[in-house]
Amino acid sequence: MCDPGKGLPSPFPRAVSSRDWMSLDATWLLLSLVPSGIGFVLFVYGKKQERWPQLAAGVAMMVYPYFATSVVSLVGIGVAISVALWYSIRAGW
Repeated sequence: MCDPGKGLPSPFPRAVSSRDWMSLDATWLLLSLVPSGIGFVLFVYGKKQERWPQLAAGVAMMVYPYFATSVVSLVGIGVAISVALWYSIRAGW
């Protein structure tokens, strides 16, 4: 990091603002509501019916949008969690 005008590195690092790590893209924000809502429904269903696959998938689907950095990763991780849930139910869990 350089001080403007001096060309020397600054001894004080620049503070990380929310703009650096938070995406405010409208598509990403709207798409992140879908898996979070589905995750909440799965979590409540799994808790009431004492079904661990639905409960775990619900928690995963509510949490992962916080860590997805793009729309492609948001959709890809959501599909992977859904396939894992489908496979675990088909396997008889």
